[in-house]
Amino acid sequence: MKLRFFATILTLIFMAGLMPVSQAEALDTVAPGNADSDVIVVFNEDISTEEAEDKTGGQIDHFTAEAWNEDEAFIPEGQPVGVDTGGADLDEYIDSISQDESVAFAQPNYKYTLDTNEWRETSTNPYLLLEDRQWNLKYLNTQEAWNLIDALDRANTERVKIATIDTGIKIDHLDMTKNIDPQNCVKTVRGTMTYPYKPRFNHGMGVASIICADSNNEIGISGIAAGNHNDLISLFGVNVYRNKGHKSQASVYTQDIIAGLEYADAAGARIMNMSLSFFSNKYRKKGQIKHDDKALQMEMEKLDSEGVIVVCSAGNRAKMKTKYPSDYDTTISVMSSLHYKNAWVSVKRKNSNYGPKKTLCAPGTVIPACGLKGGYQAAGSTSAATPHVTAVAALMLAVDPNLSVDETREILCTTATDVNKEGRDLLTGYGMVNAYNAVAETARRSAAKGTLRHPDGSQITPEEVEKLIAETKPAEEGGESLKAPAVTVTAAAKKGMLISWEIEKPAHLNYIKIYRAESEDGEYQLVQTITKDRASWKDTKIKKNTSYYYKVCVLGTTSDGKKIWSPLSAPACQSE
Repeated sequence: MKLRFFATILTLIFMAGLMPVSQAEALDTVAPGNADSDVIVVFNEDISTEEAEDKTGGQIDHFTAEAWNEDEAFIPEGQPVGVDTGGADLDEYIDSISQDESVAFAQPNYKYTLDTNEWRETSTNPYLLLEDRQWNLKYLNTQEAWNLIDALDRANTERVKIATIDTGIKIDHLDMTKNIDPQNCVKTVRGTMTYPYKPRFNHGMGVASIICADSNNEIGISGIAAGNHNDLISLFGVNVYRNKGHKSQASVYTQDIIAGLEYADAAGARIMNMSLSFFSNKYRKKGQIKHDDKALQMEMEKLDSEGVIVVCSAGNRAKMKTKYPSDYDTTISVMSSLHYKNAWVSVKRKNSNYGPKKTLCAPGTVIPACGLKGGYQAAGSTSAATPHVTAVAALMLAVDPNLSVDETREILCTTATDVNKEGRDLLTGYGMVNAYNAVAETARRSAAKGTLRHPDGSQITPEEVEKLIAETKPAEEGGESLKAPAVTVTAAAKKGMLISWEIEKPAHLNYIKIYRAESEDGEYQLVQTITKDRASWKDTKIKKNTSYYYKVCVLGTTSDGKKIWSPLSAPACQSE
């Protein structure tokens, strides 16, 4: 992915004009807001700010794009606003104003956090080449996905716009110059601040770089959505976090998140990456608050209706517990995986949350990323896994920008690499996200609809797509592609039967399974599973004067994380 030559480090001059939406235009769509509200209120009728303040007894804060654009003195029906209650007891206050017929609902301004901060900058040397350590790209078949996109020779070359709703990014990192949009990188907490400002936390930088770090520049890493020519995406970071609030973590409130999402929506983001989770509310004692963030859920539903894909981290508490915002029906929830060598068992990273509401898993262990000091960092968390899915969704939209949210989600799930148990399971969801499979399926569907075209306007036919898929597919693929073992059965020196085999070994040999029946065409039962590289096994649990038939198969994992197996061998027999 990185061309092997000395690269001359380019300046940031070329980045001007990457985005058609200017920073000034986007800034005008977001209210400054004080982001210090205690309560969020939604009215079920149009109401003036003055009347709302009379009803709530507090100071109203307009923080959403729609409210700001209309009129600060006017609150449209269904539009959330913040209320500074002046330190009132929240339970009593919410119960009181909820009695008003004009109030649709009132809720706390919930507090969220990064969950855990596992991002650590390991080097300040920007010239390091870490490509060989990017096992994650190999497991996703990223290079092959890029090659297929190039081979399609598409008419559509518009960059896919991605927003990271996070802690902000460093816009002058030498390995992040070609795929970011500095004009829309802002901080939206307590007003909207443009760059330059100094993000305090590495988190947002790491998340963004996994998606968009420059490819083929002979330094550092390659972002998964960069493509071979750094011409597929335009990413901007929206910093919604405060610098403190939960131990060593940055924190963020419902109001802050919605303001950031509104900014990103106004700036034209098709995909938004969110790596945060509900912690507690600052006004209530730990354990006494029930999370019911209707305002954030409404915002998620609004984005979904507008065709915006929201990808969220599942969280890092090792729990099968509902976690928001990742578990809303309109989001894609991502668990983190180990750098596994056995795809037949759970590949989930130990601290990753899991459960029925989680969608997919993605690499989340020792993932190289760019750091705030200009060097590189490593991370292990669902926050590191989430941008993998965001990036793959972006590659899909680069092929077909008209994909709906539901179709994008469905393709991601049905093309994922099956790991652990067959089909969807609690520990890995639909499986490991697979960039190549997702891009290939997107191309197939787009060609079938007749919407995939060459620059000259000619249609890219389904037959042409299949030919290109065959030419660019990964060299090492999973499935039933190992040869069936050659099996012999002999009487053991002492009691029992000695079953011996010659097998074709996959990159990682996981299991040798031995089946037995009492007739050649009988029902074969699994009698032994061997987890070591062996060439024989003695069966001592047999009856005298009985013929036994044995079949053997091999299960393994390819070097890029796919299940691989052999068919059952031909039956082999030796009478006792």
